[in-house]
Amino acid sequence: MLFNRATMLKHLTVVIRSGGRLTPDCLSNIFSRDPALLTGLTLSFFESVDLLCLNSIIHRFSSLNSLSISGCVLNEDIIEAIGQLSNVNALDISHCTHVTEGDIIALVKDIRSLRSLNIDGITLITDRSIEFVVSMHSRTLEHLYLDGDDLTDLTYISQCSRLRTLSISFAEGLSDSLLSNIMKLSNIEVLRLRKGKCFTASALKDLFESGEMKNLVHLNLAECMYVNNEVVKSICLRFGRFLCTLDLSWCSEVTDKGLETVVSSCRALYELKFTGIDLIVGSSFRNIPDTMPFLRILDLERCSNIDDSILVEVVGKMPSISIVDYYGKLIRAGAKS
Repeated sequence: MLFNRATMLKHLTVVIRSGGRLTPDCLSNIFSRDPALLTGLTLSFFESVDLLCLNSIIHRFSSLNSLSISGCVLNEDIIEAIGQLSNVNALDISHCTHVTEGDIIALVKDIRSLRSLNIDGITLITDRSIEFVVSMHSRTLEHLYLDGDDLTDLTYISQCSRLRTLSISFAEGLSDSLLSNIMKLSNIEVLRLRKGKCFTASALKDLFESGEMKNLVHLNLAECMYVNNEVVKSICLRFGRFLCTLDLSWCSEVTDKGLETVVSSCRALYELKFTGIDLIVGSSFRNIPDTMPFLRILDLERCSNIDDSILVEVVGKMPSISIVDYYGKLIRAGAKS
């Protein structure tokens, strides 16, 4: 009934998380859409997909410019069908199983103008396929999401001058050379470099002090082990006024000095994550109601030395904030510490 009323529907999202499959009713509703109107389609995390049906859907909506089939099992026929969607400018196949490096190349080689590519959660992808993506779409690519488990280079990323989002999970094999190339990307708004265990403190400081980035609003350096108070200071001096989210989880060299810099500098911050940092007690949290009026999420799970009485005090003054304690539970106003 709802589908029948949505005659002008342009983007359809179907997500099932627990053993779901494409049912006949669901397929019927999808095929009832006008292929000329539907420009975006999301079919995510189906544990059981009729490959013939999925292939038929892709062929029917050949004018799609946005396609997400994250978390699905893909075969050669599906890869070939997606590769024929030359109008797609946003493609998400993150966490799809059985996708190979050759599949990535086949998917992007005929796309005319790729703006967004999400292949996070796909392991065994090396620099060869990403370099091919960049060689084909460096002039248009704006959002790139990668699993860095088998990546070692990415120096060519500086060719993507329009890049606004760069997200890399498991960046363990990447070095300071990547940071020196990110420095050249002036349009970066979202930077996520998780588990960058080889990034040195000096290179991280250079990135935030001397890089060409000027629009950074979301930063995630979780598990970058050499992030310290000086790196935090560099971040805050350059971008503190503009940051909306900051994740420094498991950056074990950050102390209360670094925390104080964040609290005093990042007025626009909406979400702050300090998960797993044992060196902070958190006395500067008392200043949050005055210095960080827009903060809504403060995650301190697994921070073993935090004084919970301070957190109770903050929540009492700022009921709109959600503070997560060591055990992953929300701090309640008036709770006993």
